[in-house]
Amino acid sequence: MGGKKINLLSLPVLSVVFLMGYVYCTTVFVFLQDWVALNSSLGLTNAIIFSFLAFMCLIAFFASVFNLLSLPVLSVVFLMGYVYCTTVFVFLQDWVALNSSLGLTNAIIFSFLAFMCLIAFFASVFIDPGGVPSSFAPEMENPQTKKGKSQYCDKCCAYKPPQTHHCRVCRRCVLKMDHHCSWIGNCVGYANYKSFISCIFYGSVASIYSAVIFFCDTLHREHGFRSIALKLFNVLSGLALIVLTITISSLFVWHIYLLSKNLTTIEYREAARAAWLAKKCGQNYRHPFDLGVYSNLKSILGSNLLKWFCPLAIGNVKDGTQFPISND
Repeated sequence: MGGKKINLLSLPVLSVVFLMGYVYCTTVFVFLQDWVALNSSLGLTNAIIFSFLAFMCLIAFFASVFNLLSLPVLSVVFLMGYVYCTTVFVFLQDWVALNSSLGLTNAIIFSFLAFMCLIAFFASVFIDPGGVPSSFAPEMENPQTKKGKSQYCDKCCAYKPPQTHHCRVCRRCVLKMDHHCSWIGNCVGYANYKSFISCIFYGSVASIYSAVIFFCDTLHREHGFRSIALKLFNVLSGLALIVLTITISSLFVWHIYLLSKNLTTIEYREAARAAWLAKKCGQNYRHPFDLGVYSNLKSILGSNLLKWFCPLAIGNVKDGTQFPISND
């Protein structure tokens, strides 16, 4: 998938996705709620069935458009669907009922977070992280060649820009490569790093939100579990939410730290060694591309603060062969 260039900003693709979202929200939270109420057994059953059909339709749509066959990618998508359905139609419904103003408000907020996480995830999967242009050649007078060090890749038999690394899985050099992620079946690099950050951001917030709803449901209601299976379901769901929340939130915090230093995961190891050597010699080390926290954030998320939380707003992405360097 790393070598395919997919335009997720294509109007027909976005139109279909937003149409699906509109039909789903109006059907479940307006028409079905107005007909039989979502807190009734009939309403809940219909909501679960329709949610399953809508989810499978969305998966089939992306699979047909992008030839989605990767098992890890499908596993993540089905995990998102499972967490969404259990959070909204089981825990939230059992806690405050979806036909209440509090229940409907929480359902809409969580649905928005889940939708944004799904969009950011697919953007990370299908946006090309960026390859070295065939016409690239290092300029000897360019300060980046001295401070950032353009290097020659023996495997690609070509020069690569600073912050570019060779991916053994994709079998090519990737611009500002962070790592190859099996869960998105793609490299996390220059062009899709913002989408990846957005995905783990919305995933962290959504998982925390889901965990809060679960614990509120557990603590504020007396559950007389009629069967061992139901009790086991609640215990396993709670454990899964805790593990998911800790994992994704830790990953998000880690990448925010890297982003604030304008480092990639690969460069962090190199910078840690360089800092150790500098300290040993009584010197201070600063990453050559570290421009300060705010400037580092803008270099990835863009200069428009309103677009920082939009995973598809990647208009700030250029050719990825040159980056500003620190004068310190």
